[in-house]
Amino acid sequence: MCKLADNRKVCVGIVSYNRKDLLISLLNDLSNQSFSIYEIIIVDNCSSDGTPDSLIINEIIDDYVPGQLSDSVWRDIIIHYYRNIENVGGSGGFAKVFELFLSGDSDCIWAMDDDVSPEKDCLSEMMKYLDADAKVCVACRGDDNYTDYAITGYDLSTLRLFHYQDCKRGRINSNELTDPYVEVKDMTFEGPLFARKIVEEIGLPDAGYFILFDDTDYACRASEYTKIRYIRNAKLHKMIIPAKIKNDKWGWKAYYKMRNSVYLERKLGKNIRVRYVRPLLRMGDLWLRAILRKRFSRAQWIVKAYRDGIKGNMGRTYAPEDIVIE
Repeated sequence: MCKLADNRKVCVGIVSYNRKDLLISLLNDLSNQSFSIYEIIIVDNCSSDGTPDSLIINEIIDDYVPGQLSDSVWRDIIIHYYRNIENVGGSGGFAKVFELFLSGDSDCIWAMDDDVSPEKDCLSEMMKYLDADAKVCVACRGDDNYTDYAITGYDLSTLRLFHYQDCKRGRINSNELTDPYVEVKDMTFEGPLFARKIVEEIGLPDAGYFILFDDTDYACRASEYTKIRYIRNAKLHKMIIPAKIKNDKWGWKAYYKMRNSVYLERKLGKNIRVRYVRPLLRMGDLWLRAILRKRFSRAQWIVKAYRDGIKGNMGRTYAPEDIVIE
């Protein structure tokens, strides 16, 4: 590990949508970090819950104009607030965050959604291990309410992987870690820390995903240039725990998951089998299951998702209310 000086400027990049109370709570957590934060970028995905007014009332920002960057100072931290004119999804939000980061002079960017809560030493623990060898560090989200995993491999070479989760190899429960860190190949945009150099090398997150797989895409791209370290003692808590519901529904997120997995494998697959055959096999498997269960509208959406992924028809192709599946 190559030790670097701790005078590096850290920028926090937050994508927020309709969670004004959680956003305010997160900003308070960030202002209390043991490692001082230089600036915070807030990209508001056109929230409808009064997020900008809440930020003004709490004296975090002074004013705003949709589609324009506004700058303020709060608790000795520079605040950059950018309100999107429309909701471009988490993927578009993070692409904008990283674009704004590169236009500034910070040395690192700490990226996160608005529904997390980092412990006081979270950033300082990651800064210990962010160096010339590992230009990305990942926070640990594991606690009594959520089981987090370090993913030490992501398979872009094997043909027959019918489930998305099967691509994630070498899972290690965060509670089982004994070393200060472990090298990983996947992450979520819930608290990873990036050195400026790696962002300059690989560019912005791909806004086309809209939601889902943009973070996996970015991790796969980054791992071609640097080590990624999952830091055991960099604690960050999820404030909204996704419910584990087993049912036979195939909602709008399933469309984006299918489309984006196809797009990712066509884009980053290590061989022709993964780029062209694996997505077709996965689509065929899901389509046949839907037909056998007489879920005919689901079968149609599965084919649409596959075709959109193959053609690179990305972004917000359909509104959630447009994807009606029995």
